[in-house]
Amino acid sequence: MGWCGVVHIKLYTQDPILESSNILNRLAEELTSERLPLHKAACRLREIYKGQHSQGFYEGHAAEARRRAVEKRCNTELDVVRRTAYAEPPLDWRNGNEPKLIVPQYLGGDNISIVGPLRLNIQVVGPDGSEIDKYNVDTMIPLRPCRSGIVEGISYGIRMVNALANYGESSRIKTKVESISRTTRSPTIKFYSEEDLSRAVGMLSDEGFKRRVFDIGEELMKPCCGKLGHITFNTGLVNSHHELSINLIYHMMGDFMGHEEGTYAAEKIIREVILPKLTLEGFGHRRLWLAGGEDLDQKQSKSNIRGRYVVAEVFLPREYLENEFADKKTGKRGITPEEFEELNATKHWNWPDKCGAVGHTGMEPEVLSSIYSGINPPSPPIVSSIIDVVAKAHKEPKEGVIYKVILRNLEWGIEGIRTPVRTELESTMGIDGRTPDPGGRNSIRAAGIIAAACLPPGINQHRLAYMEKLADTKKYI
Repeated sequence: MGWCGVVHIKLYTQDPILESSNILNRLAEELTSERLPLHKAACRLREIYKGQHSQGFYEGHAAEARRRAVEKRCNTELDVVRRTAYAEPPLDWRNGNEPKLIVPQYLGGDNISIVGPLRLNIQVVGPDGSEIDKYNVDTMIPLRPCRSGIVEGISYGIRMVNALANYGESSRIKTKVESISRTTRSPTIKFYSEEDLSRAVGMLSDEGFKRRVFDIGEELMKPCCGKLGHITFNTGLVNSHHELSINLIYHMMGDFMGHEEGTYAAEKIIREVILPKLTLEGFGHRRLWLAGGEDLDQKQSKSNIRGRYVVAEVFLPREYLENEFADKKTGKRGITPEEFEELNATKHWNWPDKCGAVGHTGMEPEVLSSIYSGINPPSPPIVSSIIDVVAKAHKEPKEGVIYKVILRNLEWGIEGIRTPVRTELESTMGIDGRTPDPGGRNSIRAAGIIAAACLPPGINQHRLAYMEKLADTKKYI
């Protein structure tokens, strides 16, 4: 018996021998209990069958074992992921009798892979930095890898984070997540004299006038658990005309990103309040645009005001760096905290600055893109990719490195195209993407998990750079 309904895809079909012998269920149990890592599932089947079948056979049934393990571990069902899965995942046969699996740790669906378990603690903080809530998360991470090596990089990085427990450190990644998300709309107006511009800024800064704007913004954003948080102004001289951008910065407290609602609210405010007032006061002006231009929202910039500020952090003690970064084969010693800080500064700060890079270009944005593709949110991670990776050598109370991945504008929202696969994959992360939570519990959890998933592969990438002597080709300036 099998599943059907997808054209041109050979679907997973239950193997009578596998099912009657209970091999897949026993394999799934090993994966669930972590006695066997996810990437070893196909190897275990190959051992059981003594190499009598193709690699595609082992990988296809290993995917089914992983699905069962994920379903049990996450208390969810992956029916659509299963129905759209390949019986034999894509293989690269260019090496003849030694095919290479194109999608490692294959789970199903449209080339979906799985990594984990990832363990983290989430600290929820308010706009003033005070703690509001905290809880622990034990989760799997579904993703559609944007290139080969992503799944392996995250998986090995998670193993490196788990190894911290051997050195007296927590193997949970500490994440700090803002309780609110932000979205900005900046209607821009052109004035024909500097005097009119100055008078307009004064008028719009009047507390009574601003109160009216805030009241309208609050009423319009309430249905999606948002409000108009604050207003700022940008001015500039462009082609002999004086421009004023009115930055309406919305605070989203629930699971909505609020982009469409923010656009509608800004349109209403500009049409019904600001433009009539400017006309009444006799200002010479012309409206340029509602979004875009000076909009501090879609621009890849460190002054961008969008999404949440999220920090994922671990402490790497000196002993850990000395042992885990040592090459037992060649005898190469491990890295010191100071060398790790220098390597990170060269990789993530100095050379990008020399190249004039706007955003971070390491592995973290690729991880971000792969996760976003897997859970299929309504917007691409263009702005969320403004990432800082910080490593600071530390002396007291313990010597080592504080390693942080900072996502300045990370966002996740409940709106957008909702597919059955998206809903199923979100459920593996403990997220209910169909039901908005007024307190933003789903979006806060998603932000913490995504940031935490970006951290392990960075540590592994630093290890590779050091052990392969890639760090020796560039010097700290």
